[in-house]
Amino acid sequence: MKIEIKNVKDCKRVLEVSLPPDKVKNKINTLYQNYQKTLNIKGFRKGKIPMSIIKGRFGDAVRKESVDSIIKEVYKETIKKENLSPITQGIIENVKFDDNEGLSFKATFEVLPDIKPQNYKGIKVEKLSTQVTEKDIKDMLLKLQDSKATYVPLLTRSALPGDMLLVDYEVLVEEKGVIRKNKVSNYTIVLDAPGTPKEFTQGLTNSMPGDRRKVSLRYPLDFKDENLRGKWVEYEFLIHEVKEKKLPNLDNEFAKDLNFASLKELKQQIKKELKKGKEQNSIAKIKTQIINQLIDENPFEAPTSIVNAYLTPMLEKVGDKIDEKLKKNLAEIAIWRAKREILLTKIAELENIKLTDKELKSKLLETKEGQKMGYEQTVKTLKDRGIFAPLVEEFRIEKVLDFLVKESK
Repeated sequence: MKIEIKNVKDCKRVLEVSLPPDKVKNKINTLYQNYQKTLNIKGFRKGKIPMSIIKGRFGDAVRKESVDSIIKEVYKETIKKENLSPITQGIIENVKFDDNEGLSFKATFEVLPDIKPQNYKGIKVEKLSTQVTEKDIKDMLLKLQDSKATYVPLLTRSALPGDMLLVDYEVLVEEKGVIRKNKVSNYTIVLDAPGTPKEFTQGLTNSMPGDRRKVSLRYPLDFKDENLRGKWVEYEFLIHEVKEKKLPNLDNEFAKDLNFASLKELKQQIKKELKKGKEQNSIAKIKTQIINQLIDENPFEAPTSIVNAYLTPMLEKVGDKIDEKLKKNLAEIAIWRAKREILLTKIAELENIKLTDKELKSKLLETKEGQKMGYEQTVKTLKDRGIFAPLVEEFRIEKVLDFLVKESK
């Protein structure tokens, strides 16, 4: 038997195998004998069927089964003997068998790149400020205040940006050259609010109850509602009410409505939460810097199979409406994630970083499933969904990142 292993790329291997004809012939003869013992053919006693009849009826099937069986055996033996660790199923090609020449085939598969990460300790990173300013606290208070705003009907003035309008509207939508009309009643619009088309704000400003207004607009091609993307739409509004926003006072009563004893206590909690968020954001930025530097310091080609494991779900989420620029950006993200996974896994092996049972339990109990179902049921559910092992590995990778953060400068 002749074996040749070719390194096509960092992660791609091609296995070329040639076997003498006797090995295949012996397999074929063994299968014929098994067929002769087990086949039931009308007119012949079991085990007494002439070999010529078996060969005439099942010769092609026996040859194919023999070749397939030998390829599987030889592939498995060769992988083990040569100490190869495929991360993809081998693609078998160029299968040739001749009674005189023997059997040959080619198997192509991917392996993890043979790299030993360098310079992963003492990486220099820039740490973001985690200080919470009075402005940060004030901005959050204003957001909370806005979330508790009420709207009071107006009779003394017309609508202005920031007001809420209660309207009925009829919409004329162009679909394949046909104008379709739909009516919606008692719909609320906040002028100049995020998500409100600017054409609505422009067209409905200065309106009063009882007014009728027409507004036309062309929705952008990337609009979130795919039914409206790129379409021209005409709206006919009937204004019922104009309401003015009323903000609550930022005092102790406001804090009590949010289950805090006083405004001071609310501010303390806001500061605590903002501090926590900034610290988490700082750590996340540091981890990204570490991974980027690891990738720069340790260049290699990521296996296509791992890249596609990240890329495919992203492409499915975007759907058919994707341009080449976005597709290229997503591919770069997938490559980055694949390299991240490989480098951090290699570092985990070098540093013998493992996830303890206690750490795994703590991590799982922090997930939504863990908080809802408990540890044991969460493990079972994740295993049933086939995502338990990948999740555990991601927890281990996060532990490696925590190690690298501690080692960074």
